[in-house]
Amino acid sequence: MKDFIDKFKKFLTPAQAASWQTFIYLAAFSWAVSFAATGFAQVFIIHIGWLFLIIAVWWLIYVDEIQKALTFQGFFYGPWIVGALICVFLFGNWSAYPDALPYVVWPIVSFIVAAIRPKFFIKPGPIFKIPDAAGRQDLVILLLCNLVLSCWFQLHFSMQDLLVEYPSLSIDKFDRSAFVVKVSSQEQTATKGDTMLGLAEAELESELEGRPWAEVEKWLYDAKDHMQAVEAAVKRQIAPSKENALWHLRSKVLSGRPDYDLRLFAIWQGPSSKSTGYHLSKSCQIQQVRGRVRVSDDAQSNDPSNLSAPVTQAVGKIQCDTSSPPIFEPDPTLVRS
Repeated sequence: MKDFIDKFKKFLTPAQAASWQTFIYLAAFSWAVSFAATGFAQVFIIHIGWLFLIIAVWWLIYVDEIQKALTFQGFFYGPWIVGALICVFLFGNWSAYPDALPYVVWPIVSFIVAAIRPKFFIKPGPIFKIPDAAGRQDLVILLLCNLVLSCWFQLHFSMQDLLVEYPSLSIDKFDRSAFVVKVSSQEQTATKGDTMLGLAEAELESELEGRPWAEVEKWLYDAKDHMQAVEAAVKRQIAPSKENALWHLRSKVLSGRPDYDLRLFAIWQGPSSKSTGYHLSKSCQIQQVRGRVRVSDDAQSNDPSNLSAPVTQAVGKIQCDTSSPPIFEPDPTLVRS
């Protein structure tokens, strides 16, 4: 234990005034002094402390034993540590910048750090040397690799922003994608399509439940036109979102008398792994039953006697199943409609 403490003290003791340890102490001193300051002075002193820290770490990574420790299979990743510190310094108040900016800039800053090999205070003045052909080739490869890494970071944040604006994209299949992987093993159970189908069911109940059977059949005959009004009513009830315009409701009457089978479709026509997008469906049985005719609110207000009129005749009754999971193959009945 004593040997470890002695080595640690020796490691932190400057061999000369111009050393990385000196800048570490200057950084610590600056941050300590900043606690006694306020306002602009405090911010200025903290920034000076960050500059001292960056210089210290930049110097430290080129110390022989540290450089060996930071080298893995011939790759020296010390510059990426310095690049991260510089990005934290530049974008410390991350709320003022786009989330992607520090990550996108980090590989480029790290390349600049890797390309500049400073010789701190060994000789007076900066010394610039054009690298040989092999060195230039290494720098070009390193630059291109870091640019690719920046693009990957940008792609990640672009995808996240896209999923926030268009959450229905997360339902799609990514198994054929060359660069997008769904890391969550949990399937998303509720979609905007589910919500729209549920609201469409409620709209159909208000339109058809308890109505005279003749009116129900007439509505079903013109179901394609009526669904436009149903879709508009549904979209007024859901939360505003950019993706709302990419969801559409369609219907198809599959069977006739005595009862009808009405299929509802919520169709996603936004970006998808399939050119036709995907859809969800809900099957509703429209049955003819004997019952009292449901009088509309307008009729009740115009003629209060309608409330007590025991009108019993053939009326419509609607019962719907649960929504299907997302279907990525075109529905034949939907295509024919």
